[in-house]
Amino acid sequence: MDLRNIDRWSVDFGNVLVRNIPISVRREMLQRYPNIGALEDTTEFDTFLLQHSMVLPNAFLGLKRLIEIKGEDRVWIVSRAEGTQRIVNRRLFVVHHFEKITGLPIDHIHFVDKREEKALVCQWLGIQGHIDDRGEVLFHLLGVVPNLIWFSPTINDLLKWSLDLRSTTCRVSGWDEILLKM
Repeated sequence: MDLRNIDRWSVDFGNVLVRNIPISVRREMLQRYPNIGALEDTTEFDTFLLQHSMVLPNAFLGLKRLIEIKGEDRVWIVSRAEGTQRIVNRRLFVVHHFEKITGLPIDHIHFVDKREEKALVCQWLGIQGHIDDRGEVLFHLLGVVPNLIWFSPTINDLLKWSLDLRSTTCRVSGWDEILLKM
């Protein structure tokens, strides 16, 4: 798959750009900050998020490179997140300075409630390439997005989805491989 010919990109957020926060930490977060959406001063919450989250290696560089090559109007984040998770992910985008570092505007983030809904958003945006860690998502994008990148899939996901996705996806272990293909 030649990534250089893909003009419109979407990228998942969790486990592609930022490592998902473990469930135990999410529980602690909800106990400490039960009204995340109503916080007037996010300073303490932002510090908590920085302490418990991690941008994946070379995610900034990869996203920035996509934007430099294709333009900020041709790259989006399309991710599944509901309720509080959406608020948390938007704060992660801010506290890790994604817009400043990569040039991706915050209004280029589209959240959906269910994984299969990514197909509708990608179709609406005219996406030609999508990067995601979930085989289920890529399966729903078959026939909608012609270039699918399976980002560091888990063993369970590989066992469940490999047969369906074997000839339609490019499997990578991280941003380093994507950067080499750009």
